[in-house]
Amino acid sequence: MIFSRPVEYSLRALSYLATLENGSVAMARDVAEATDIPPFFLAKILQDLARQGLLVSQKGPTGGFRLKDAPEKVSLLRVVEAVQKEPIAGRCPAGHTPCTRSTACGFHESWVPVQDRVVEYLKGTTLAEAARSLDRKRPKASKNRKRTGKG
Repeated sequence: MIFSRPVEYSLRALSYLATLENGSVAMARDVAEATDIPPFFLAKILQDLARQGLLVSQKGPTGGFRLKDAPEKVSLLRVVEAVQKEPIAGRCPAGHTPCTRSTACGFHESWVPVQDRVVEYLKGTTLAEAARSLDRKRPKASKNRKRTGKG
């Protein structure tokens, strides 16, 4: 994957939450189990996503997490940039600052078109679309997963 582990886990968790009925909440441990994300790591990620305004955290025995906005209104780009806390576009793979057309690094000419395509895909894809896509693949994936003995 071209993204960090927190970004990958955030996309996975939010896509799962997008499958819940409107207004339903899920506990962090249930999201972790359903998405195969380490629970201790996911709890931190979900809290951060709530602080970034993507999730609502409800406390108490019937609490959990839910999407703040409808999944059709949340682009994958919004998720990625909330977790990275900086825009994707304009990041230099060589680590130069600034890296612009006038002060371009060696990767610039080949990297910018790739970066633009990734940004356009993320901008044009919503959590609802990601959730539907994952849901179509889930039955195939679950047949190949080892059973852990849990019901």
